[in-house]
Parts: sequence; structure tokens; C-alpha cells
Amino acid sequence: MSSSFVISSVASFYIKEIPYLLNQLIRHIFREWRDLYEF
Repeated sequence: MSSSFVISSVASFYIKEIPYLLNQLIRHIFREWRDLYEF
């Protein structure tokens, strides 16, 4: 098992997960802001 294979598989997994993680992060930040400023 070469390290480049591991890196590529991990990278492909994260590339698939990035949109979901970004969405969660943005929603979390938005919720914090809304609580802060009471829009």
C-alpha cells in the first residue's frame, strides 16, 4: 500500500465532502450572527 494511494483516496473523500462541510460551516456562522444581531 503506497502512501500516494492513501493520499489520493483521502483527497477524493474530502473533495466529495467539502460542499457539505462548507454548507454546515456557513449555516453555523449565519446562525451565530443572527443570534448576535437579532435580525
